Amino acid sequence: MHYLRLGDSIGETCKFLWYSLEKQAIENGTTRLELEVSKKNKVAIYLYQKIGFEAEGVKRNAFLVNGKYEDELLMAKNIKWKII
Repeated sequence: MHYLRLGDSIGETCKFLWYSLEKQAIENGTTRLELEVSKKNKVAIYLYQKIGFEAEGVKRNAFLVNGKYEDELLMAKNIKWKII
């Protein structure tokens, strides 16, 4: 069990929040998490990969930003109970 502590880095705080969300999803019977992120957002993609998401595809010209279309990366993570 990990507890959030004063002085934890932003990265640790994000991981704590994410794993809390994932735990709740598992408890509610969810077995798969999906997300979409701009292909240009390398920092977010790195974070999602670090917590177990894998790229599954790309939506070309998915949304308009400042008059230009951008691609969106589709990512997913299968989740399940871990037997200890």
